[in-house]
Amino acid sequence: MMAAAFALLMELKLGMTALDAFLVKIEELLHIPYAFLKIGMDICFVITGYLLGGTFGIGTIVSAILTGILVKQWAKIFGWLKKEAQGIYARGGESNYEEV
Repeated sequence: MMAAAFALLMELKLGMTALDAFLVKIEELLHIPYAFLKIGMDICFVITGYLLGGTFGIGTIVSAILTGILVKQWAKIFGWLKKEAQGIYARGGESNYEEV
């Protein structure tokens, strides 16, 4: 859910977190995929938290690894939906799909 929400905000240009804005800019400048950057930063945060006395479990590790990948996948889906909606609007509300 969190990954879908981040992707929706980013794709519709409604805003994003400071970290996501930073990672998107790094992706543009260095051509490193967002998912890899997000995973790297999340793992750095987990390690930093642990070194500062925090704890973590399997959910933390799974979240750190999957969030970046899922944000990118959801962004692709929302981007496709956005293009489809714009196409339908441009055609005056007519869809390309035939009714069954």
